[in-house]
Amino acid sequence: MSDRIVRRWHAVVSRSNLEPWLTTFQERAYPGMRGVAGFCSISIQAERETDPCRVTVQTTWESMDAARAYAGDEPAKAVVPEFMAGFLLEYDAEASFHDELMLAGGE
Repeated sequence: MSDRIVRRWHAVVSRSNLEPWLTTFQERAYPGMRGVAGFCSISIQAERETDPCRVTVQTTWESMDAARAYAGDEPAKAVVPEFMAGFLLEYDAEASFHDELMLAGGE
């Protein structure tokens, strides 16, 4: 079993704001996240064919300490910088944490 921690968080974004939200995330939020020691990866998904759409942000960390280094003393608390909040119609106040049991490619 992997020791990696998966942090999963959800938000709702209008379809018309999805691309600007993602661009802003990539340019302004992701660089800081990527710079945290113990950051492994990120995956972002949006529900297909719904408007507004539910977005899932899934980050993988080497440990809970690494997740804490990113999110703070309350690592489940949502991390929503002010410059990102305007895109969100609603969002989960807390993320959930999961143990990574398997990660495989498409061989």
